[in-house]
Amino acid sequence: MKTTNILRLLLLLTVFVCSTVVNAQTTYETERFNNYPSMEQAKKNISDVLYKKHVSVSDSLGKINYKEAKVFDDRIELITKKDVRVFFFRDMFNTGDKNEITVFCSKEHFKKGETFPGAEHDYYDCYIDNLKSIHFKDSYRKFTDGTAWGDDGSIYVLADALNSFQHQQTKVYQDSVNNNIAQKLKNDLAEFQAAAKTYNELQEKPAITEEQRKYIVQANALNNEKRYAEALSYYEKVITIHATAYPPAYYNMALIEAQIGEYRKAIFNMKKYLFLVPDAPDARAAQDKIYEWELKQ
Repeated sequence: MKTTNILRLLLLLTVFVCSTVVNAQTTYETERFNNYPSMEQAKKNISDVLYKKHVSVSDSLGKINYKEAKVFDDRIELITKKDVRVFFFRDMFNTGDKNEITVFCSKEHFKKGETFPGAEHDYYDCYIDNLKSIHFKDSYRKFTDGTAWGDDGSIYVLADALNSFQHQQTKVYQDSVNNNIAQKLKNDLAEFQAAAKTYNELQEKPAITEEQRKYIVQANALNNEKRYAEALSYYEKVITIHATAYPPAYYNMALIEAQIGEYRKAIFNMKKYLFLVPDAPDARAAQDKIYEWELKQ
C-alpha cells in the first residue's frame, strides 16, 4: 500500500516537473506602439520595409513570395508571379478594447554569451500579432559563423506604421457608428415628441400599473446601490409597459447615464422628460443639465 502511494507521488511530481519545463520554454514580451504624426510617413515606412523584404509575409494560404509591394491609403498590394494579393487596412485588424498592434518576441532560444548584434534581446521568433488575414514575421540573416539575428528592428517600424493605420481605421469606424447612433436618436426623439404631444393633450393622464410600480421601486433600489446597468434595465421595463405613464423614468435614466458617461443617451432621455412635462418644477434644472452634458459628448 505504501509502495503504491509512493509511486503515485513520484508520478505526480514527474508530471508537475514536465509541465513546468514545457511552460517555461516559451515566454513572450509585448510592446505597444504609438502613432506616426503623418499617415504619409506611416505609408512610406510600410513601403520601405516591404520593398527591402526585411519581413516575411503570409496569410491563411501560407507564405507570400511577392515580387513587389505597393502601399495605398486604404490597402497593401503584394504582386506575385501569378496574381495580386490585396489586403485592405479596414479588414486587417482585430476588433476589441485594445487598439494596438502588438509585437510578440519569443525568448525561447536565448543563449548566454552570444555577442552578435541583437543577442542581448534575442528576438528569435518576432512577429506582429493582432492582425487578421495577414501575418508579418521578422526575416533573419545567417552569418558565416552560423549565428542569426534580425534585420535591425524593421518589424518594429512596420508595427508602428500599422498601428497608425489601425487607429485611423478605428476612428473612421467609430465616427460612422456615432453618426448612425445620433441619427437613430434623432429619429426616435421626433417620434416620441409626437407621442408626448398626445400625452400633454390628455385631460386624464394614464396611471402607472402595479407592475410598473414594482419595477420603479426595484430600479430606485438598484440605483441607490450604484448598480447602474441593472437600474437602467428596470427603468426600461417601466417604459416598455407604457411609454408615457411615468415621465420621471426618463429623468432618472438620464441622470444614471450621465453618471456612467453616456452623455448622448442622457441628453436623449432628458429631452423626453421635458417633452412630457415641460412645466415641471425642475424643468429649468433639467434643461441646464442638457447644456452641461452637451459639452461632454
